[in-house]
Amino acid sequence: MASKNAGLVPHQIQKSFPAEIIYQIQSYLPQISRYLIHDLLRWKYTAKEQHSAAWAGIFKDEVWLSAITEMGYNPVLIGCDLDRYINSTANHISNKPTFLALVLGQDLYGGTKHDMTELRSSLFLSLQANEVVEGISEYFFPETGLTLQVQDAIHESHITDMTEPKKLLSRPLGGSSYLYWNDDEFKVRKIGRDKIIGVRKGRRKEISRVLGLGWEHLPDKIPRQHYFAKAGAMLNLEEIWGDSGLIGWTVKE
Repeated sequence: MASKNAGLVPHQIQKSFPAEIIYQIQSYLPQISRYLIHDLLRWKYTAKEQHSAAWAGIFKDEVWLSAITEMGYNPVLIGCDLDRYINSTANHISNKPTFLALVLGQDLYGGTKHDMTELRSSLFLSLQANEVVEGISEYFFPETGLTLQVQDAIHESHITDMTEPKKLLSRPLGGSSYLYWNDDEFKVRKIGRDKIIGVRKGRRKEISRVLGLGWEHLPDKIPRQHYFAKAGAMLNLEEIWGDSGLIGWTVKE
């Protein structure tokens, strides 16, 4: 006997089965298969689902995330590709590469608070299958097409060495985004152009060597800055400070 649901088109199937049953089925499937079900049923992700999918694409378990949270950190993903990474589906994985940085979220300017040596092995054991990228602490995740910069998660410094800092911006000085691990709203938040600093050249900001980003640290929404620089780029630079804090750098004479 044919099922009463036979012949239903995707949106009719979605209405025919209670959401909790569909979610239960998805919980037993690999991540890519879950994406396929969402595509087939034209199912819209909730903010919480998008948040979970973003972090699950990087971490296969929460061992490192839980340990680092207990130490007082709130890990954060940063990069202009966040929306594309979160919204990508199985059909987009192979042709839409993304780049993000993982930063140990804390207030003010970061800097070392703890010895991270013991947690390094935990970090790499918690990561999804990945490949080392030629560069500085960058790893490629084949299942999602993501390249992740993890140096700050390893060394906890307010300066992250990167091959190309500008990859975190949508275009030169075009803004960026961030997503916290612990966020009651589960939302991607924006970093505006006014929160971007670089090497001052007259009225221009040059960000190919050094890039500074500012945002609100959660949960208290305290101002936070973090700097991304090519290796050795900071050696010939001097800091420029203003009423709001560090506002850029200038080349030493």
